[in-house]
Amino acid sequence: MSGDVVGRVITASHTTKYTLHVQVDRRGLVTVTSLSKSQLQPGRASASIQGLLSELQTLDGQDWACAVDGDSTTVEGVASGRRFVFRSSNAWLCQDARSALVGRVLHIVIEPWP
Repeated sequence: MSGDVVGRVITASHTTKYTLHVQVDRRGLVTVTSLSKSQLQPGRASASIQGLLSELQTLDGQDWACAVDGDSTTVEGVASGRRFVFRSSNAWLCQDARSALVGRVLHIVIEPWP
């Protein structure tokens, strides 16, 4: 099995996308096969995300899932000097407010998204 782990670092001035390609063998051993880095449109995501920071902070420490297998999203941020982190699995399958917020964030930083 193989797959990708994709992350984005969003700052006030730019967005950087990191893609880690991995291979998983029958024993479950994960091998990194490549890592790539690319700059995305400067400032576009940052400006949109800034308006959501106070809402995102309310999810600090939470972890929820809407299906057993699929995608997973971890959000880490700092706003007004306060760090926050939360995780959601398959948020696009949920019908609650916090999953809708995750969906809004993903639509800003990733296109297309389910």
